[in-house]
Amino acid sequence: MTIEKEKTSYQTLDVAYPAGSAKGKYADSVELDSHYDECDGVQIFVLSDGGQPNFQVGIDDRNTFYNTLVHKDDYVSGNGVAPNARYKEITIPVVNGNKLSVNTYIPAALATDMFYQVVFRLRKRPKK
Repeated sequence: MTIEKEKTSYQTLDVAYPAGSAKGKYADSVELDSHYDECDGVQIFVLSDGGQPNFQVGIDDRNTFYNTLVHKDDYVSGNGVAPNARYKEITIPVVNGNKLSVNTYIPAALATDMFYQVVFRLRKRPKK
């Protein structure tokens, strides 16, 4: 008897707002790869915070808030932990055609460009 391992992939969403973007909530959407069953972890990498180190990030779809707006550091981990421990545990089912909204709240106008990446850890469960 062979035991199948789950398959893992990573999908990235680039989020960018130009300098001068006003205070407020912004949304970017992504459709997760339907070859996988679920997303079980999310991490963000901030490359430029636009002069707003306290911006917030949330994830939802039309039916569920997976994480309401929360300080970006909730998704950011250090490199001093094992690679799979770097992801915030969030279970998001992958539904073909269903788009996720990645929401960003900027507390004041951006002084410089903001750019960050959202990495979704996708899993395909073995068939039973």
